[in-house]
Amino acid sequence: MPWCPKCGNEYEEDVTECSECKVALVDEYPEKLSMKLLVTIESESNADKLTDYLKYSGIDSITELNDDNEYDIYVPKKKFYKAEEAFKGFYIATKQEEQLKEIKERLDEKGVDLDSIKVKNKGKAEEDWGIDSQEEETREDVSIEDALLSEVTEANDIVKLVDADEKTKKAIQEAVSDTLSDEEDDLKISTKAKKQYESKDDKYKDYESTFYTFTIFGVIGLIVVVLQLAGVFKFLNPISLGVMGVLFLYFVVVGIDAKIKMGKLKGEAKAEREMEKEFESYLDAALDERMLKSFDRHDSLELNYMDETAGIKKMLMAKFGEDLEGDYLDRFVEAYYDNRFDKE
Repeated sequence: MPWCPKCGNEYEEDVTECSECKVALVDEYPEKLSMKLLVTIESESNADKLTDYLKYSGIDSITELNDDNEYDIYVPKKKFYKAEEAFKGFYIATKQEEQLKEIKERLDEKGVDLDSIKVKNKGKAEEDWGIDSQEEETREDVSIEDALLSEVTEANDIVKLVDADEKTKKAIQEAVSDTLSDEEDDLKISTKAKKQYESKDDKYKDYESTFYTFTIFGVIGLIVVVLQLAGVFKFLNPISLGVMGVLFLYFVVVGIDAKIKMGKLKGEAKAEREMEKEFESYLDAALDERMLKSFDRHDSLELNYMDETAGIKKMLMAKFGEDLEGDYLDRFVEAYYDNRFDKE
């Protein structure tokens, strides 16, 4: 049976085009429809790294080049939240690697060889030098690269550990500070996945627009055809008249079909609006800025956004049930977050 590659509707064998999406049908169920957009990445190399990382984590993925020449990475809907957690780990590791590369380039310009700089650990408590390793307590010093890839993220903290002269320390402090102060989106990653869910209200409005547009033009066109047949007008030849008659009749049929779908969606749209009001009332009462920040587990703004929205989703599922549709919940949470907490 043929399928629509866009909406996933199944049709009879003799149908070749989706009546809703107006695209050609395909013979097999589109794999992408069982997938969900995880993230959009501008860099092809980072997109390839992420797909390899996901595969290593046991998560299949699909990468597509979008209209903006960016890479959309899709994962199975059933593994979406696992993929989100995997992405957070990938993001941190890749971010640190890129920051380290940039620090090295800046120091090279100042004539400082980062590989020759050591961080003295002797006599310091673990929380003071931030290196997480089984061998730390037995090592007298480690490379500054190890420090930069650890939990140490402030330039002043790095410099305190450097075993070098004051000029070198100053160069390192400037390079680290300048790099860490760069914008958070160095990886060119959009962590706010594109909204794939279309609300029932939006669908209703689309069908309503289709109904009025096609019906009005179709009826006016058929009136003109009838008047031509009645001899009131004589500016069309029989062939053109027949073509126009079929075309305007098609417009009317499309309008009627849209009206039928409007009737089906009206009740669903109302129910969805009422459910969202319940969501909003619950969150307004239960969630404040302090609680939102309690979901944060990272230093990155992008990753904390994912932590916070994931926390809101868990609250809603705990209150209203685990069977809430994923895409619908994502759309609501993103909109609610932007309206209440993202005022910039």
